Amino acid sequence: MPIIRNYASTDLDSLYAIAVATGDSGSDASREFHAPELLGHVYAAPYAVFEPELAFVIEDEHGVAGYCVGALQTRAFEPLLDLRWWPPLRQRYPLPPVSGSDWRSADDAASSK
Repeated sequence: MPIIRNYASTDLDSLYAIAVATGDSGSDASREFHAPELLGHVYAAPYAVFEPELAFVIEDEHGVAGYCVGALQTRAFEPLLDLRWWPPLRQRYPLPPVSGSDWRSADDAASSK
């Protein structure tokens, strides 16, 4: 029977895996990204790392099957990410020189052509 429990740091890899496994409107997004961990970097990991008390996982006999993460105060959370989370990721995943709302990395944008 599935249980909801507090996030543990050992769950981080599962959050990354779930983020990409469900990142295409609930379907697998791994074919869409050269760097499949990118979705986890944006939508799961920073919340679990910086606000672990607000991160929960759903676990069954097969392991972590889902997660719920959030930030208590978005206006305080965003500057924290700007200072401690985004800088190394911006170096690792440079954005392509395009305008618009395409937020994929340069590698992802090139591989989708």
